Amino acid sequence: MKSNFYSIKKKLIVPIILAQFFLFQTFILVAFAQSGVINSLESNMQTFGPGFMQDAGLAVQDNIIEETQPTKKQTKKKAKNEIDPNSANDKTFANKRIIRKVANANDPIGLVGYEPEEVTHIFFHTLTVDPKRAYKSAEAKGYNSNMATVDEFKKILQQLYDNNYCLVKLHDLASIKYYENGSLPNFVKKVSTASNIEKAPLRNPIDPKQEKSYTPYEVLRKKVYVPIGKTPLIISQDDVNYYHYMDGSGHANRLVIDNGEIKAAYKDKSGNELIGDYDLIPILDSFIKEHPDFSYNGARAIIALTGYNGVFGYRTDETYDINSSYFKASNKKTPNENIEEDREYARRIAKVLHDRGYEFASHSWGHRNFTTSSFSILKTDCERWKRNVESLLPIPCDTIIYPFGADIAGEEAYTDEVSRFTMLKNFGFRFFCNVDSNMYWVQIGNDYLRQGRRNIDGFRMWEALSGGKNRLSDLFDVLSVFDSNRPTPISQ
Repeated sequence: MKSNFYSIKKKLIVPIILAQFFLFQTFILVAFAQSGVINSLESNMQTFGPGFMQDAGLAVQDNIIEETQPTKKQTKKKAKNEIDPNSANDKTFANKRIIRKVANANDPIGLVGYEPEEVTHIFFHTLTVDPKRAYKSAEAKGYNSNMATVDEFKKILQQLYDNNYCLVKLHDLASIKYYENGSLPNFVKKVSTASNIEKAPLRNPIDPKQEKSYTPYEVLRKKVYVPIGKTPLIISQDDVNYYHYMDGSGHANRLVIDNGEIKAAYKDKSGNELIGDYDLIPILDSFIKEHPDFSYNGARAIIALTGYNGVFGYRTDETYDINSSYFKASNKKTPNENIEEDREYARRIAKVLHDRGYEFASHSWGHRNFTTSSFSILKTDCERWKRNVESLLPIPCDTIIYPFGADIAGEEAYTDEVSRFTMLKNFGFRFFCNVDSNMYWVQIGNDYLRQGRRNIDGFRMWEALSGGKNRLSDLFDVLSVFDSNRPTPISQ
């Protein structure tokens, strides 16, 4: 009998211990729930999505808690209509530091989803190949302030990759839905039509103030997916035109097709022309060949083009065409006797770029300031850009990257009360990019998407190194990237 008692006691001891353990855990959970901690965390999960919580300055990522800097309220409006990210509405995020998100049950297998407001956008100008020549030229101050060097860009790419960034397209953030056969999006209140005007979906926006036919459209936000462990990133390059003033200053002078690849032509200090990786596009292509997982779904960069000096280094503009009424005879704008051949070659380059995953954007025809220029000047400029630049592209362009970052409005939403916005819609633009130094600035309206871009250049890097705010620490280590050939200090 005694033997049976000890046998039964021995069998019950493990279940008793387990029961006591679970009872203790239940007590702890109830205590937390009563204190509001669990409710607070669940509330934040619903607000910011799986894998990202922010509460009292804490962000939780991949089960790691990191301290974040709270945003200070700014009251002054920024110069040149630069966006104030701190007045964010429900469609605008700003300064939300995101390291890496955790996939949830709704994400496709192997992918993790980001909101458009969680995608950062960086941009470069033409890369400096020979800093010693560039910083002794007439435009030395601008080159030093506004451009990155080839050496810096290569290091930045490597560090972006090492930090698990992954390229996506601007058009991954939203899609455009057109309404045919008289149907209308919900936000449209009134329609005006004229049967004698042909509909053109990429040209005619909703414009109730004018008697014009149009195909109504709506901008629909999308979730941006990248492989688990990656963080989405957009890159753009401004002024891929190779202007006259840059000749002989240590920069590439045009793009070429070399054995099916896009390369850059560059003249060294001895006048020898070299073909190779001398600017952003060929360097990025070569890097992605080595590291294909740096690009998701074939994404590359956005190429922002002006028109007044032609495109890609070829003098394709009507001001070089002696048969055009816009021909401008000057010491630099002599007639281009091969203009039709150059236009066709530019089309070939654009087609190769498009097929590789590059996107295109208007940077205006004459590099205009959209904040200060008159409506009539901007309208004429858009007409010239469409005629001289878009005509060389394989598809219509619906993106504008504002020169100088000078937006048509401040932080407030675009509306048709702003005549410049209605005009830009009328030219087919749906995506609008300004310049903003914060990690994220995105605003999505019914009929547009706006995104801020962060400049990567000598000024921004020097700001970080000279005791100012380091706005690049989430991307790369500035000290290890900064080109020692740069004269300092560097002013804007």
